[in-house]
Amino acid sequence: MRRFLPALAALLLLLTLCACTKPSEEPAPSPAPPTEETKKLAVTVNPDGEEQRLILECPADWEAEYGCITCEGRLLVGFYADTAESIQSNYLQRHDDIQTKRLGEREFQTYTEEYMGKEAVPGESEARRVPYQSWSYYFAEDGIGYLIRLEQSKEQEEVISITDFEEILAGLEIEKPLGTTENAVGYEKMELGGFSLWLPEGTTCEDGSLRNERAGTEFLATVHSVESITDKAAPFAAYDETYSDSYRVEEHEFGGYAAKSYHRSWEEPDDALPMKMHEVIYCIDTGDEMIRLTLTPLIGLGISTQCEMFEKILNSIEVG
Repeated sequence: MRRFLPALAALLLLLTLCACTKPSEEPAPSPAPPTEETKKLAVTVNPDGEEQRLILECPADWEAEYGCITCEGRLLVGFYADTAESIQSNYLQRHDDIQTKRLGEREFQTYTEEYMGKEAVPGESEARRVPYQSWSYYFAEDGIGYLIRLEQSKEQEEVISITDFEEILAGLEIEKPLGTTENAVGYEKMELGGFSLWLPEGTTCEDGSLRNERAGTEFLATVHSVESITDKAAPFAAYDETYSDSYRVEEHEFGGYAAKSYHRSWEEPDDALPMKMHEVIYCIDTGDEMIRLTLTPLIGLGISTQCEMFEKILNSIEVG
């Protein structure tokens, strides 16, 4: 009996240690940082008597008003649009500390200012003067100058950092009135089988290929098909899949019809150097049928310029 007592004691000690030892636990993963909610805001400006909308992806608590963005009822960002010459003479020429920054696809001229502004005080009839700082960003497109100014009180908590604000500006889009070639001088209506377009005079159509070689209105496009829409709930789904290799997809409205464009590019082998080729496929949903056309940008004329001209043509579409 004495011989077994030491062994029994050792066994009890081992069981006690096992019971006290907790199984290894993996550390709980750190919670992911909260993602700030955003929304698209459209700010309307009116340069030269023609309304445009500036589209920006902004924090969810910002609100768009005519010509400005507010946050919690306070002016935060002001937008000014006029002829480039007017904006430069009224704003930029008064500053010597202008710097140039590239944000997204645009080049901005920037400068900062400090000034005393007025701020309403609850319960008091007169506003008090408080120090403000502003950051101004200027760029020009098609002869129109745009000045965007972020303004923040130096006595209050910063609403947004300059780095984050510049990220918003990098994604700025401008929505301009498209215009149309319908009844325009130098254009004529052409029937294309189920629909018509107002095309530049002298445009030829052979086997679905549209071509115009007149300087200033030259273009090359192809009418592919007018197809029945099988899924009216998602009319563009099949085309999204077919053209999934597009480097850019845009939504449009032509002649009151919803449309999409698919921008594609590839390299064409050449004896000397491979050539980069481009095409833009336009799909127009007319309700029961989808009209599909392709614009083949001509070399040396600028892809965006040719797209803009062709989209004005598409905006003249008449179905039936």
